[in-house]
Amino acid sequence: MRNCIIFIHSDCIAMEIWEKEDKDILLYKQCVYEFVGNYLKEGILTKPGQELIEDTLSKFISDAKFLKCSEFYIFTASVFRYSANREQMCAYIYDKFGVRVKILTGSCQSKYAANILKSTVNKKDLSSIGCCIGGNSTQIFTLNNGDIKSYVSLPIGHIQIYTQFIRGIFPDRIEMVEIQEFIKSTLRNCGIFDNKPFIDNYENIYFMGNICQQVKKLHIIASGGCIKEDEDMDKIKMPMSFEDKQIYSVKSKHFRDMLELFRVPSIDLTLLIKRLTDNALTSVFPAILIMDSLSNITDCENTFLINGDIISECRTNKGLISDEELEKQVG
Repeated sequence: MRNCIIFIHSDCIAMEIWEKEDKDILLYKQCVYEFVGNYLKEGILTKPGQELIEDTLSKFISDAKFLKCSEFYIFTASVFRYSANREQMCAYIYDKFGVRVKILTGSCQSKYAANILKSTVNKKDLSSIGCCIGGNSTQIFTLNNGDIKSYVSLPIGHIQIYTQFIRGIFPDRIEMVEIQEFIKSTLRNCGIFDNKPFIDNYENIYFMGNICQQVKKLHIIASGGCIKEDEDMDKIKMPMSFEDKQIYSVKSKHFRDMLELFRVPSIDLTLLIKRLTDNALTSVFPAILIMDSLSNITDCENTFLINGDIISECRTNKGLISDEELEKQVG
């Protein structure tokens, strides 16, 4: 039996096809890097956004049927969660493709992200802070010995920050200050960081989300700039397979160094960043600002970028985990 799993993110639409046998086998995957979140206008998913989703789903489902898939699942999160016309869109997708759309709650996203973290890191790091950055929402959670102790879904994301604050391609110095004040204020008011001694027990932050791959690429570029003075960076080469690395280490101070290094890039450097970041040119710096702000508030020096997507958890759970089930796992 073959399953087709599709996830409509704010910053891309992804598909995976799996063969279910004694051990599940990934047969095929595809990702269209289109910022669906850009088509949310005043809480409405606009006609061009609807057409983008319809066209992409049509291609994906056609490919999946050619590959003899018998089960289809479509998931989404904040891009539909924040859309006032989500019910009409879900009904239209069901009428056209015969597949019901599962809209994940913020708490469910946090649970899935925590599962990715637990399956990726060493057991000794299972008391850590996790942060899953999306286009229009960010999930933050704390793990204590592998159990979720607190979590929150915040209405901030790299697309939302760019749309709200940035006038050009990259943020200028004034915009950077405004963005960081906004992010830090949102983080301080979210409730997780009220207990300072509790937070002091956490030394590591693990960031995940599709945008982390693009931040990783910029970090490697920056290894030839002002960050090079860090002795750890001397070990970094430019291997073609660096995207396959499950965990990538970044010192928290490097986020600020990257922002300064690329703040006013040349035309050549801008084109290089655009080529390497898969059309995420305007979103990668807001993501770095989120990372820098969270690292600053928690005083965590050790941060890591994880190569993982909650689509894998959707495949495992079929998106059927309820908020009630999640609450049982939260201390």
